[in-house]
Amino acid sequence: MNWPELHRLPLDAIDTDRSWSLHQDLNQSIDAALLASVQRYGILRAPLVRRSGRDGYQVICGADRLQALRAVAADHAFCLVLDPALEPRDLLILAARDQAENGMLSPIETARLALLATTFAGDDAPALLAAHTTIKNSGQRRRIVRLLDLEPPLRQSIHAGTMSTKTGLLLAELSTDDRLFLGRLFAGLALNDNKQLRIIEYGRIITVREHCSFQDLFRARYHYCLDLDHRRDNIPQLTNRLLDEIYRHSHPLITEARQQFAERVKSLHLPSQCTVIPSTSFEYDRVTLSIEFDSLDDLATRLSALKDLLA
Repeated sequence: MNWPELHRLPLDAIDTDRSWSLHQDLNQSIDAALLASVQRYGILRAPLVRRSGRDGYQVICGADRLQALRAVAADHAFCLVLDPALEPRDLLILAARDQAENGMLSPIETARLALLATTFAGDDAPALLAAHTTIKNSGQRRRIVRLLDLEPPLRQSIHAGTMSTKTGLLLAELSTDDRLFLGRLFAGLALNDNKQLRIIEYGRIITVREHCSFQDLFRARYHYCLDLDHRRDNIPQLTNRLLDEIYRHSHPLITEARQQFAERVKSLHLPSQCTVIPSTSFEYDRVTLSIEFDSLDDLATRLSALKDLLA
């Protein structure tokens, strides 16, 4: 195999096709930080290209860098020209290593690499993915590729880290309208991953039970979350209200049991330092009484009377 050679190439000879890019599923607008860097310093890491036809070149990795160069009206770029005999497996390895220079692959980049490896690397795909990602088996591979079925705004959120892979995969099971609706809701409320997952979990219980969509559910019961433009100062309160109400509506029996339990405990008129704890999900009738003491010495002083009481 011949080593890559550094050449100064005219930009109009380099195809803008992104078929090998791990970023082809993301927003194609130029990153502001990258553009500023290119304007000031030029390209610091040469893109990788290979010959395509007689005088053309296909970009393997570095499409964003080349796009930034075009934006600053450059007409040439220094690129590493690869051996045209390289196998697709080798091209994918180079693309993964190039991206790894910027840090770990995002879930969306990983999903695209998994799909490309499945398509082009054949029997070498498992080893390639194990070496460059956390994917260790075919089940994980099929699972993460499902992220590519999501709409662009959702893929962008996962890539940016404001939405987790788990949330994305749950959204992939919903209708297009519902997942786009939830994506906008999560962004508007600036919800962390835990709260996103809870809303999906509780909402699915209700929508399945009532045969409705998430959009219909929110219009009927949680409409206060739909117009956030005039409620920016109240978003934390809206979020807490939503989580409380959607849980109560999705778990009416346990909510009622907790209310009855709280009323029963209140009727006992216990001292303020006493707390009564029910069994998990009220599965059993037994309860636990927790008593707070000022100190260990205070407990030792009262222990004899407690033992007599509980004997």
